Amino acid sequence: MSDIKEIYKGVGLVGAGFTFLDKVPEVLRRAPIKVGAFDALFPHEDNFLRTRVAQITRITETGLQLPIGKRFDDYVGSIDKDRGELLNFNTCSFGAGWSVSPTDIDSKINPVTGEPMIEEELVAEMQVKAQMYWDFMREVAKVQLITTDTNYTGGYVGNQSYNWYTEFEGGSRPDAVSMQLAANVDHISLFQIEVDKMQEDASKMKINDGFSPLALCGTTFYANRLAIEKQEGLARPLLGPAGDLASQEQPFVTIGGFRHATFQGQDGVTYVRMNQSINGTKSVAVNDAWLVPQGIPLVARYFSPAIGRSTTNKVASESYGWTEVSERKGVIRAEESNVLYVSKYPKLIRKLTV
Repeated sequence: MSDIKEIYKGVGLVGAGFTFLDKVPEVLRRAPIKVGAFDALFPHEDNFLRTRVAQITRITETGLQLPIGKRFDDYVGSIDKDRGELLNFNTCSFGAGWSVSPTDIDSKINPVTGEPMIEEELVAEMQVKAQMYWDFMREVAKVQLITTDTNYTGGYVGNQSYNWYTEFEGGSRPDAVSMQLAANVDHISLFQIEVDKMQEDASKMKINDGFSPLALCGTTFYANRLAIEKQEGLARPLLGPAGDLASQEQPFVTIGGFRHATFQGQDGVTYVRMNQSINGTKSVAVNDAWLVPQGIPLVARYFSPAIGRSTTNKVASESYGWTEVSERKGVIRAEESNVLYVSKYPKLIRKLTV
């Protein structure tokens, strides 16, 4: 739980009759829970543009070729060239605005100090809230990238939506691979097969310079996989980092400020239980898991400049803000970020199911 004092919420709950209270109310801490697991797990590479178009080169590489036989006096050149194609994608624009008017503080008290509220206090609170909005958007955008292959648009039809699997690989993402967790099969081999495919694809992209397979699991998928791992470890001496999961306590890891259950499988995969929800929807469906290569940068962000006298055609910033101060209207703030979230290697993300 955040330790931010939500002053404006405290006042709102007290109501219009707060001035008749004979004592200062206790501080009300009603800050929203910040989810940030995907943002913490998937660092982003930032690119700052001068226009509203992100240009990304898609390279189609030729397969491995063997030298061909020839006569001793022949000169033969037979290696095919890779093909490059420049793709253009439009960035998206997002805004968040807030204001603090004189009526917002009129006859109100600060629930912490008991003194009449001043404009600066509420402005500071709104600045904190605005930053939380942007942080939340970053988390939502990364969840959407990993689980749907699409970029966040904020629900605005003018922001172009792209399916990165289709854009970079062609066609649609294959159906989820069933790991047959309820069947009596060699589950370790099934997971190793998926990891091997991931390594092979990374090698073809020339980015296989070391990564760790990570499975972000829905609650049911995690419980079933953990039960299997416990049986695999019975009657064995502390095998690898996992140890004997049937007798030891459940390990946990802190990601994005929250604890998540985890274990290291004997298949070399790190499993993490993902139970976070965003607006009532699980980031990872209970029966699914997403196998990703931890250590390979999967997310890129492309920023465009704001439209303005001092910003148009200049190198973009991550965000922009403008403030207007009026004697009658108070403080009016507008914030903006023009960004496109891109999944760089969607083929390395594999969807699994129970």
